[in-house]
Amino acid sequence: MARRLNLGVILALYSAALCAGGETTWFPGGEATRKAVEARRGNTPLSKLAIAMKPGTWAELETEMPARLWSAPQPSKGLHIGTWSDDAHWDSRTGQFLFFGVRQTRKFVAYREKTNAWRVIEFDGAKNAPELKQQYGHQYSNNSLDAERSRFYTGGYRYDLLTGGWEQLPPAKPGRNTMVYEYFSATDGLLSLARQPAGTLRFYSEDRQEWSSLGVIPVHGYHSLARHNPFRREVLFAGGNDSRAVVILSKDGETRRMKDFPVPLTVRHSIVTVDPSSGRYLFMVPPEKKFFEFDGEKDEYRLIDDFTTTP
Repeated sequence: MARRLNLGVILALYSAALCAGGETTWFPGGEATRKAVEARRGNTPLSKLAIAMKPGTWAELETEMPARLWSAPQPSKGLHIGTWSDDAHWDSRTGQFLFFGVRQTRKFVAYREKTNAWRVIEFDGAKNAPELKQQYGHQYSNNSLDAERSRFYTGGYRYDLLTGGWEQLPPAKPGRNTMVYEYFSATDGLLSLARQPAGTLRFYSEDRQEWSSLGVIPVHGYHSLARHNPFRREVLFAGGNDSRAVVILSKDGETRRMKDFPVPLTVRHSIVTVDPSSGRYLFMVPPEKKFFEFDGEKDEYRLIDDFTTTP
């Protein structure tokens, strides 16, 4: 069944389209990823659409999508798994766009570039996989991707896209629940931001196989967003309830407080991705009808579109 993508999915695929259709000299994942991307370039609907696009324009990708793909499985009443989350990720090596969501029950879905189709990745009962049921909450910013190894994370669980196996990390230090996880390839480990009253940042080292504290940052973690930027070797944390704070964590472990975001920013409505051509951040804020670019190097925001003339 052919389905059109909603606005959030279109933006999340935006950076994938740039890689699929444009020229770039480096990909996370090394030579194996570069060869895989080159093999798909110009040979898939996504790549062909990206190549045909002009700068400053939008386009819609039509895909094959099973009915009720975004509905949580039973015993949930079919609630949408994508609410209160911006956290889908593109894996260039396998050519997949992946989202793990939850509304009373969990569901793992993926778009595959080669087939231009969506599917469900079943995990219920798999060894070391998350449980199917979760009574409360949403996905928030709990998904992340180790693009060097093609491993998808949801909280402290990770799924190997090459082998199909699950692993579970040891739990972080007890504290208030976190709504933010992000993998940081430059330091080879997983970041966790524990929420209010302060944003306590913790780091799981792949080398040491243990958690450590990186201290408190101005982003408090309650409905906040995070995005790994492999092109600039940094991670951005932003927003949350009643906060426009923006912080960048460098590969050396230093944090920089940036200028506050221009408008209210929470994971409930907002979406952030990274432009692989420039390394700048792209923010879609639907309640404000605004699309921003943020240059972390210059600490500058630029309004790209307010949709007054854009279809």
